[in-house]
Amino acid sequence: MKSFSRFKYLLVGLVIGVVAFGLFNAYRGKEATTVEDLFTENIEHRFYSYATQIVGKQRLQVAKLQEVEAFERTSKLKAFWVDLPDVVVKATVPVEYSFFVDMNRGWKFQLMNNEILVDVPGLSNSTPAVDIGKLRFEVVKGSLFRSEKDSLEKIQKELMGLLVEKSIEHRKTVREQARTSIEQFIKGWLSQVTGGIPSEKIKIRFADEPKADNLQ
Repeated sequence: MKSFSRFKYLLVGLVIGVVAFGLFNAYRGKEATTVEDLFTENIEHRFYSYATQIVGKQRLQVAKLQEVEAFERTSKLKAFWVDLPDVVVKATVPVEYSFFVDMNRGWKFQLMNNEILVDVPGLSNSTPAVDIGKLRFEVVKGSLFRSEKDSLEKIQKELMGLLVEKSIEHRKTVREQARTSIEQFIKGWLSQVTGGIPSEKIKIRFADEPKADNLQ
């Protein structure tokens, strides 16, 4: 009796093994060839963005200037009242400067003697756009007694500040081009408002210039 029960359990186990083996082969015949293929991974990506502040700026771009700027930095050092050799490093980079006037403040129109005298805000400029791919640093004059690395690191840190200073200097360079751009803008605006090209002459005065009626 015991042997019959043992035989029954063996038979049931054999049947289950055959069925499991058949299912495994059927699955492997479809596409599973490795242990990793027996598992399916679903990946879900989630992207989050947080808007901190959106500011609308109304400004009229009136001039652009493209320059290749070169800056030299000379380091002088004295040790025990003795002058050590200077270290001179240089940075060279192409830069594009953009200049604009604010549309929300400082505009004043006067019609005098068939002339439209326009007071506009002073020129402003955006952050200089640097062509990083063509930025070059070099040692112009080195010294065996000093390390040039420190001077190179300092001119790298100072470069953007130097470019901002140059952009302010360049406002004088682009002033007349900016004046012409504003004249064209006002002519276009008046022609849309009145339906025709204005016959009056337009004169532009920036905020840091003499009064409009004193312009030559």
